[in-house]
Amino acid sequence: MLVELNIKNYALIDNINIEFKPGFNVLTGETGAGKSIIISALLLTLGSRGNKEMIRRDCDRLVVQALFSFEKLSRELKDYLEAAGIDPEDDLILSREIHVTGRNICRINGLIVNVNDLKFVGERVVDIHSQREHNYLLNRDNHKNILDLYGRGELKELTEGIHSLYAEYRNVVDEKNSILRNEAVLEREMDMFKFQLKEITAIDFDMGEDDELEGRLRILSNAEVLFKNSNMAYDILYSKERSVFDELNFCISQLEETARIDESVRQLTEGLREVSVNVEDLAYSLRDYKESVIFDDAELDLIQDKLNKLNTLKRKYGPELSDVKKYKEEIQGKLDMIESKERILQDLDVKIKRQTKEYRECAKKMTLARIKTAEKFSKQINSALTDLEMKNARFSVDVKSDDEEKNFSPDGVDTIEFLMIANKGEDFKPLIKIASGGEISRIMLGVKGVLSDAYEIGTLIFDEIDTGISGEAASAVGEKMRALSKNHQLIAITHLPQIASLADVHYEVTKNTGEYETKTDFRLLDFEDRVKAMAKMYDGKKMTAKSLEHAREILVRNSSI
Repeated sequence: MLVELNIKNYALIDNINIEFKPGFNVLTGETGAGKSIIISALLLTLGSRGNKEMIRRDCDRLVVQALFSFEKLSRELKDYLEAAGIDPEDDLILSREIHVTGRNICRINGLIVNVNDLKFVGERVVDIHSQREHNYLLNRDNHKNILDLYGRGELKELTEGIHSLYAEYRNVVDEKNSILRNEAVLEREMDMFKFQLKEITAIDFDMGEDDELEGRLRILSNAEVLFKNSNMAYDILYSKERSVFDELNFCISQLEETARIDESVRQLTEGLREVSVNVEDLAYSLRDYKESVIFDDAELDLIQDKLNKLNTLKRKYGPELSDVKKYKEEIQGKLDMIESKERILQDLDVKIKRQTKEYRECAKKMTLARIKTAEKFSKQINSALTDLEMKNARFSVDVKSDDEEKNFSPDGVDTIEFLMIANKGEDFKPLIKIASGGEISRIMLGVKGVLSDAYEIGTLIFDEIDTGISGEAASAVGEKMRALSKNHQLIAITHLPQIASLADVHYEVTKNTGEYETKTDFRLLDFEDRVKAMAKMYDGKKMTAKSLEHAREILVRNSSI
């Protein structure tokens, strides 16, 4: 339940702290005093849209905080809070700051969150109903949502199933439509793909072959230089007069003679002998290399021609041969798909037929479940209408099903509409055509009451839904609210004393105009103050002894019930 609401620098509110109580809380005050401002401020903490225009004049920011306490959290909300790193065992503090700079800060238990997190949590802790929601009830498109919300426990598995089946069906249908829609484009692309594939396959190549050919081309293009340099090195090392090899051997002979005199030189002699052997081996290798150098203009032309072709492919489909190969595989796949289009379409038709059958079977189960849910929902609404002094009214839910494919949707093939009989002897007609404003208020209250028992929201707020009702109807609405407050915290803004008199707690909102500013104030009324407030509601500002006596009598009577 909502335990406390702190509002600072919001519109006409300077700084107020409101402590709400369990049960039935009522807010009253003159028109324009700021009752709805309090609800609007609360809505900010629940994730509604906000802007800097809401900030009180001459202030740099507004701050709104709402403290909620729970005996038990819904599983859905508990899981969400745990995932966000918020201890679900604690009370919840939802807060919102809006700065004149436009900065918007949302927090849950001090942890900064985004506004969507605040909205998700807010929708699961408070349900607010105002006059604006009359239009929601009068829009037939919303009737299915209301019924499904009421029966979400029984419909949950079917709802998830039909969502999944519809998504599968839609994907296959969209794939088929895409093929048919792009048929002409695919036919034009087919000619282009065939040309590209022919161009690529006309040249046989291996990965890395372009690098190998580039290396071979360098060798053939520089054959004269390669032969000249290797031949010169061979001559110097081995073949010319007084070559490196000859000089080494002369050195060896000199050292051998020296070693006969000084044995310590023997090791140097052996070292030079190894060098001589190595030089001779190197010389033979150079001879083989220079003799392998080929002057082949024909091969040079062939390599240059293939490199040119490979470079053309890389420029058009590359930049590397691996990219050319990848593109070849892609267009081959597209060609295979285009050429096998008819087979693919046939396969898709088989899938669509199977998925259509599965969807219709699930939709039929959904329709039957909704009919059953509608009967239960109607029974409870009719019971609520009787309590709300609409004894001759009858409420019903019309569930119509049409499983043509054009009617497939993520939530089934049903059209749901709320029907009503306002008076005896009449036939059921669409609610949107026959209900008056006062009747809509009471029907909506009945719907809220029934829904509040179906899902776990602890706090219900009714913002001036008493428009268009008076007398016995007003008393019935008040009684219904008090009954709801037995299992839910209920906060209501009202202008009717019949409703205010039934509340457990009564707050008064006033607007005080000073010399320089106007402020909205808020106070909890004791019994005597409630008598005066209700007397004003009966007779206006000029209270009379009779109105005071009447207010006192009603309060005493209602408090004893």
